[in-house]
Amino acid sequence: MAIQVRGVESPGDLKRYLRLPFQLYRDDPNWVPPLWFQEKEFYDPRRNPNLAANPYRLLLANRNGTLVGRMMVLINRRANEYRHEKLARWTFLDVADDPEAVTALLHEAETWGRSQGMDRVCGPRGFSDQEPQGMLVEGFEERSPIATHYNRPYLPRYLEAAGYVKEVDWICYRMPVPRELPASIVAMGRRLRDKANFHCHNFRTKAELKPYLIPVLELLNETYDDLYGFAPTTADEFRGLAEKYLPLLDPRFVHLIENSGELVAFSVVMPDLTEGLQKARGRLFPFGFFHILRAGRRSRTLQFLLVGIRKAYRNKGLFALFAEALLKEVHAAGMTEVHSHLQLEHNTHINRWLERLGGTVVRRYRAYLKAL
Repeated sequence: MAIQVRGVESPGDLKRYLRLPFQLYRDDPNWVPPLWFQEKEFYDPRRNPNLAANPYRLLLANRNGTLVGRMMVLINRRANEYRHEKLARWTFLDVADDPEAVTALLHEAETWGRSQGMDRVCGPRGFSDQEPQGMLVEGFEERSPIATHYNRPYLPRYLEAAGYVKEVDWICYRMPVPRELPASIVAMGRRLRDKANFHCHNFRTKAELKPYLIPVLELLNETYDDLYGFAPTTADEFRGLAEKYLPLLDPRFVHLIENSGELVAFSVVMPDLTEGLQKARGRLFPFGFFHILRAGRRSRTLQFLLVGIRKAYRNKGLFALFAEALLKEVHAAGMTEVHSHLQLEHNTHINRWLERLGGTVVRRYRAYLKAL
């Protein structure tokens, strides 16, 4: 029987949509399940302002009555206006090894995009770059980081067979924790402290950190506005991100740089929680919260989430101050390895620093594009 694709039309459909990744990847040691309550909030227009402000569809693909795939297709009106584009996006493409199901879902997304007046479609990309983006194309042998898409090696091949081409890649680095920093970085940090009024500091409690979260997120709109696909983040989105990540952050590993009291740069790093998230299986209760907390205490790996430097202060070596401050905390915590999150492959300002610190590329994610 041919693949049947239809939209999510009822609470039961939505539950099937949400459960599919748990069924597809249940026995996969490299898949890290999302938290169930956060998934439900994301797909609730009362909790996710992007759903209320933009057109979207949730799609299900069935073969012989069995659910084999899902996808979300959407239009970010604000981003299209900001970038003068007519771009549809799809994301959360989770499909069994079934090329007909992939083709059918893509065809439905493309048809819907054309009906909305769009002339191109890309994916995986969500409403903003604060959501998972990019399809895994290299690094399948390793456990997935948090806040990323997961897929198996067959999916990129099926996309390319359907006429999709690379638009951009993101890369992830792995770095061993050094005993000491290169002399050039130490000297650069000394010059910044001696000749300028830069102050790099972290936090001891989440209560100390909380007042800075919104200012840090607001700085994203300046530091990221020249990166691929950027569109300004709204105040509601800032509040949602702060609520989502504050419980997971370790204040020791969040560093800010101020210049005469002005916030000019931030670095947000956290212990790798993926082992705890796997054991939690998407649920905080009854024991999921315990597994996640224990993973944070036991982890010897740090995960970069965000790094940003105000434009006027780039190319001044501020990353040296971050490296010095973070290394002190990393040694005290007994960490042995640091992983970057997704970095645009052409973001040489950050990538050069990561390579100077011994980073090597271990994963690659790709956004695909197709004309409609």
